[in-house]
Amino acid sequence: PETQYYRSLSQHARGTQKAYLGWEAWKLGRWEERLARRWAGPVWTLTQGDAQVWQALGGKRPTVVPPQKRFQGEIPVGPSETPYLLVPGKFSVVENERAARWTASLPMEVRWAGHGFSPELRNLAATKGISLLEGPDDAAMSEAFHAAHIVLVHAEHSLGLKLKLIQAFYQARWILAHEAAVSGLEWTADMGIRTYHSPETLTAAVEALQHEVWDDAVRARSREARRVWTHDSGLKKFLN
Repeated sequence: PETQYYRSLSQHARGTQKAYLGWEAWKLGRWEERLARRWAGPVWTLTQGDAQVWQALGGKRPTVVPPQKRFQGEIPVGPSETPYLLVPGKFSVVENERAARWTASLPMEVRWAGHGFSPELRNLAATKGISLLEGPDDAAMSEAFHAAHIVLVHAEHSLGLKLKLIQAFYQARWILAHEAAVSGLEWTADMGIRTYHSPETLTAAVEALQHEVWDDAVRARSREARRVWTHDSGLKKFLN
């Protein structure tokens, strides 16, 4: 459902970018409706929400196939040695840039990891003392996830499934997710997930998590709860 994604981006853009994103959303909407009505082959979606969107477009009922992406490593043992909030993403995307700005003045160390940093974000990072991990390879990003006290998962729409959320299930301690990023997904607080929807609720959640311990009991509970996303789902079972 790329239409809704582009529409969500256009809501926060300005000027020619807003017009472009709105135009792309309109064109994609027409194409997706035609595709849904005409497509006779199999359809797979990652979430039940995406399946509902496809059917609303006029398509037949899809098969919901759990994500098959696997990440190396284990959920961290013990507290972070250098507690910080990790903000991963492509920062040329409007919503990820906003996530960076929302985290710029938090009451704990913050690190932005990814690429697409604008001159404005670079200046903001320098002013606020925020560390930049630019263009990390898979190993460096995994290490950043594993070392953080909190990993931020920011998405202002509930379409699809954020890859960084799956990575956090494998490699992170506490996961702080925008409400839209986990809307409609199967999750519980036992997974180590806390949510926010605004700069104010983000700050409040960070302040609360700073006082939360990450010990063996919390880790064991999170590991068991996250198995719904990390265990081998047996792809053949869904395709037969």
